[in-house]
Amino acid sequence: MCNCDQSTGDLFLVRHQDCIITVACYDNPLFHEEDTRYPQDDLVRHGMGSTGGNGTPGEKGSRAKDYHVTTELPPSDVQFKKSYNFRQRSVVKIVAIVVLVILVALIVGLLVHFLGSRTGEKEEVPYKPPTVLFLSTTLRGSLRVVEGPFSIYKPDYSNKHSEAYALFSGAFLYKMQLVFQNSRYSVQYNRTEIDSIMSGSVIVTFTLHFSPPISVTSDSEPFISSLLKRPLDGDLFTTDINSVTIHAQAIAPTTTQAPPSGQCSPITLPACQNATTYHQTMYPNLLGHMSEQQAMTALSTYGDLFTFPCYDYASDFWCSAWAPECVGGRTIPPCRDYCEDVQKNCDGHYPSNFSWPIQCSSLPDSMDPSVCRRNPYTPGKCIKVTDPMLEGCVHLGFTETAFPNYAGNIGETSAADMLMLLGTIESATMCNRHATYFACAAFVPKCSGSDIPGQHTIPPCKSLCEGVKSRCSIFMEIFHSPWPSTLNCSAFPDVNDTSVCMGYAQAHEPPLIEDCKVKEMRCDNSTCIPPSWICDGFLDCADKADEMHCASCSPDQYQCRPVSALCIDKAAVCDGITDCFEDVEEADCVKLGEGSSSGIVHVHNVVSGIWEEVCADGWNITLSQLVCQQLGYQYAVSYINNAQTPGGTKAILHNSPHNSSDHTALQSFLTKSSSCPSNQVVNVKCGPPVCGTRPANYKSATRIVSGKEVEPGAWPFMVSLHGGPAERFFCGGTLLSETWVLTAGHCLGGTTSPGGITLKIGATRRDTYSEFRQVRKPKSLHVHEGYNPQTVDNDIALIELSKPVYFNDYVRPVCLPQWEHRTPKGTRCYATGWGKANETALEYQRAIQEVNLDVVSWESCRNSIANSEIYTPYKLTANMMCAGGGVGHDACSGDSGGPLLCPADPKRTTWYVAGVVSWGVGCAVPNIPGVYTNVPLYLDWIRNITRNQLHI
Repeated sequence: MCNCDQSTGDLFLVRHQDCIITVACYDNPLFHEEDTRYPQDDLVRHGMGSTGGNGTPGEKGSRAKDYHVTTELPPSDVQFKKSYNFRQRSVVKIVAIVVLVILVALIVGLLVHFLGSRTGEKEEVPYKPPTVLFLSTTLRGSLRVVEGPFSIYKPDYSNKHSEAYALFSGAFLYKMQLVFQNSRYSVQYNRTEIDSIMSGSVIVTFTLHFSPPISVTSDSEPFISSLLKRPLDGDLFTTDINSVTIHAQAIAPTTTQAPPSGQCSPITLPACQNATTYHQTMYPNLLGHMSEQQAMTALSTYGDLFTFPCYDYASDFWCSAWAPECVGGRTIPPCRDYCEDVQKNCDGHYPSNFSWPIQCSSLPDSMDPSVCRRNPYTPGKCIKVTDPMLEGCVHLGFTETAFPNYAGNIGETSAADMLMLLGTIESATMCNRHATYFACAAFVPKCSGSDIPGQHTIPPCKSLCEGVKSRCSIFMEIFHSPWPSTLNCSAFPDVNDTSVCMGYAQAHEPPLIEDCKVKEMRCDNSTCIPPSWICDGFLDCADKADEMHCASCSPDQYQCRPVSALCIDKAAVCDGITDCFEDVEEADCVKLGEGSSSGIVHVHNVVSGIWEEVCADGWNITLSQLVCQQLGYQYAVSYINNAQTPGGTKAILHNSPHNSSDHTALQSFLTKSSSCPSNQVVNVKCGPPVCGTRPANYKSATRIVSGKEVEPGAWPFMVSLHGGPAERFFCGGTLLSETWVLTAGHCLGGTTSPGGITLKIGATRRDTYSEFRQVRKPKSLHVHEGYNPQTVDNDIALIELSKPVYFNDYVRPVCLPQWEHRTPKGTRCYATGWGKANETALEYQRAIQEVNLDVVSWESCRNSIANSEIYTPYKLTANMMCAGGGVGHDACSGDSGGPLLCPADPKRTTWYVAGVVSWGVGCAVPNIPGVYTNVPLYLDWIRNITRNQLHI
C-alpha cells in the first residue's frame, strides 16, 4: 500500500522487501478533483490531457461533457499552470505507469484465481451437514441370503423355538452387531430384531433399533444399505446386494431451548441420551464445555471413548463427564474411584495418541451420591440378561446373572464376546458339544440368591470345565484368545446338584454315538464306514470288520482288491512277483528296524504275520542300495554285519531273483529259512530321502470343491492336524522330511504350546483306522515372525515332530521348489485336503479330495478379487500366489495349511509344494482363484528354522 507524506512533494519512495518502488501520492494537489473521477478535460486544462503525435495538446475527447470544469483556481495554481515544465510531464507519465501496473496486477490476480479453480485448487468451503429430515428409533429392512450354510430355506425357520431358528438368528444377529459396532451409529445402535424368515433363497425381514434416536438425513438410508451389502458377507452369509432395502420410521421431532443458567435440562447429547440412569444435566461439564454445542464438537475428537469395549460402564462414565447429572441446579461429577476403575481397565485400549482428558485425583471421593456419582456396577447384584448376543444362554435358562463372572468380566458385553468365541469354536471343530452351555455357566452364571461377592453366582461344575478346557482350549489359543487365567477349573465344586454347580449331568453324559447313514457300516463301536470303503482291500476298522466277509477266499489266502477280486496264496505275498492287478501285495514289504532310515533289514512274512530279519550271508552293498531305494532314500551310506542275534526264522538270499519278479524289490531275492549259517543279520543306514514320489498311487480318475476322493497312498505327503484329546481335525499340512511338517500360519495362530496338537501321517481317510497311519506329537511350533492375522500375510508355519516318521509307500516327503523358482502361469497343479465340499457343508470330508487347478497370474488374481461383489477383509500381497478360478473347482474351509502340489517333471512322476492353502473369496466362486502362500519366497526361512536339515 501507499502511505502519503503530506509535507513532501508529489512523489515518494517506498522500500518493500529490498525493492524500491516509485509511487504517486493521490493527495497531491496536482490531482485535485471535484468528482471522484479524474476528468480528462480537467487534465487538459492543467496541460496534462491527450496529446497529438507531435506532443502538442490534443483535441478534447467525447467524454468531456460528462465532467464539470473548474474555472476559478487559487493564484498559486494559476501560477503553477503557467510554469508548466518537464517535472509535470514526468509526474503524468509516472501516474500513468502506476495505473497501468495496478490494472495488470488486477488482471493477473483474476487469471490466477480462475486458473487455480480450474486445476482443483478451489477455495475451501465449510462443511455443511445434510439437512435432518426427522428422528427415528427404528428402521425396517430386508435382504436375501443367496450363499452359505443358511442360504437354503428350512421350514423350521418359522418356529422361533426350533434349533434351526436359533442357529440362524444367533449367527445373523452377531453379524449385524459387527456391522454396526464400527459404524458411525455405534453409540446409538441397540439391537436387531428378526421379523420373519421366508423362502427364496432365504429372505430376512428385520427391524433395527436405535437408542437414542438417530437423525435421519437424505443419505441415512443409502448409507445403512451400503453397510449391509459387503461387511455382512463372509463364511456364513452371502447377500444379494441388490436385495438390501432400508426404510426409516419417523418419530415426532422434539424441540428444546437452552435452559437458563443454573437450571437443569434434559440430556440431548446423542451419545448419552437415554444411555444413563439419570436424565438431567447442566453445563459447564467436567471438561469445561460451556454448552452442549461445545460438548458436541468435542465428541468429534473423543467420540470413540463411548464405544471402546474395554469396560462395560465406560460409556456411563464418559457421559457423567460430558453430560454430568444435574440435581437442584448443580452438577454431580463421577467419583474418583469410578474414574480410576475406568482408566485402569481402558489404558492400552485407546489409540496410542490418546491423552486422558480428566485428572482422576481432582474428583471428589465420597460414598454420598449427592456429592459424586458412584460406579453403577454393584458386585454381586443380580440383573436380568438383556444383551441380544446372550439370547442363546437365555434359551438355556440363564435369564438372570451377576458380576463379576468366572472370567473376571463385569458386564454383558465382554461376556458375550467370550460366549461367541466358544460358540464359534464348537461349531467349527465340535471340540465339545457342551461348550456353549459351559460358556453360559462361566460367563453368564446364574444368580445364587446371595449378593455377597464370591457367593453371588452358581459356578460351572469342575468336570464340565475340565472337559471343555481339555478339548477346546487349544483352539482358543489358535484364535489368539487363550483360556482366561482366572478361570480355574479345580476351584469349582463337582456334584450333581444344580444349586451347587451347573453342568454335572452334561459332563457325565455317555458319548454320543450317532446312527450311521443308510448303507453305511459301523465298526470299532463308533466308526461309520461308507459302502465304497467296505471290502476295498484297505482296513478302515481296527476290528477288521470292513474286510472280514468280503470274498470266498480261504483263511490261507490273500484277497486282492475288488478291482480284480482275486484270491492268491499268502505265500505269494511279498515274493517280488505281481499276482494282484493292483500290485498291492508287494507294497510295504520291507522296513529298517521298527521303521526308520537305518536299522536291521526286515521283510514281511504274511503267512506267519511277523517281520523276519534278513540273514547277512551273501549280502553286498548293491542290495543295501536296493533297500534304500525301495524305501524312498537316495543311497546307502553304510553296510555292516551285526553280531549274532537269537534264533528264529530268517529271510535268506537266493543266488538269483525269482522268475518274473521285480528286480527293484528286495523280496525278489529272498526266501524263508530256519537257518542262517553266520548267525548274522543285515544292518543298513540310508542317506537323504527321495522327495515327491508316490509309489502307492494307483491310477484313478483325477478330475476340496468338486474334487475326487483319492485312494489311500495317492498323496503320501499329506498330514492332518488335530486338536485336543478328542483329536478334532482342523487343518492340513505337508510332510517335508522325517521330522518337519509345513502348514499355514493361521492354523497355529496364537498357540505356543505343542501339547494340544496331534499329527497323523499316511492316513488318507481321516477318522478311521489305518494300518499305514503314523501318529506323532509336535516337538516345537514355528509360525513365521511376519505372520499378520489381520492381513494373513506371511501365512506359513513349520512343525517339528517329537519323533521321526519312517518312510514307506504310504508316507513320503514332498519336494520343495528350487531356489527362486516361481511356478509359471498355466501350470496344472493339484490342491488336496479334507476341506468341506462346498460353503454350505457342515462337516469336513472324511477322505482326501484332489482337484486340478491352473496357476494364474498375480495381476489377474488381484483384479478378480478387487472386482468381486463378495466382501473379503484381505488383500492380495506380493507373498501370495493364486490358482483356480474355474467353475466349481477350488479349495475350501478345512483345506487350510494343505499343499498346492505341482509337477517337477513333464511326466508328472515327482511333485513339489508350490503353495500353502491360505484363503479365498468364498469357495469355488466363478472366475475368482484361491489364494496360496508362495512357498519359493520362504526357502531361506525354512532353511533357517529347520537348521538346514532339509538339504535345500
